[in-house]
Amino acid sequence: MSIQRRGELHAAYPLHDGGQPVGVDWYFPDENRLGPSVQIWRFEPGASEGEHRHDESTDRDLDELYLVVRGRLEVDIDGVGHDLGTGDAAYVRAGVPHSAHNPFDEAAEVVLMFGEPGTLPRHNQAGFRARMAEGS
Repeated sequence: MSIQRRGELHAAYPLHDGGQPVGVDWYFPDENRLGPSVQIWRFEPGASEGEHRHDESTDRDLDELYLVVRGRLEVDIDGVGHDLGTGDAAYVRAGVPHSAHNPFDEAAEVVLMFGEPGTLPRHNQAGFRARMAEGS
């Protein structure tokens, strides 16, 4: 078992020519065998990740999932803006242009997971979906 404390692997840098840097904590980059990489991004007011896409022309195919855990974030996916709040998520498939920025007055924190597209998870989705249908 491994434990990593917030801030142990932290950097602040501009992402994809987005302007004001985004704070990034990267969790278990050398040990993770789950598939996707896992990071926490902190968008201070005015911070942004510039528009980009992940495909063979830029690096390699990567899907991304943005999960807002604090505050609000504006995410643009293929030219359409989405205002995400705490608990909201956006999924971006490889090759789709996207960006994220914080035009709001408070910081936003996002769990970002990214990795190469693969197989869909099968672990007990049927049971979860049945409970959703029951209203549990």
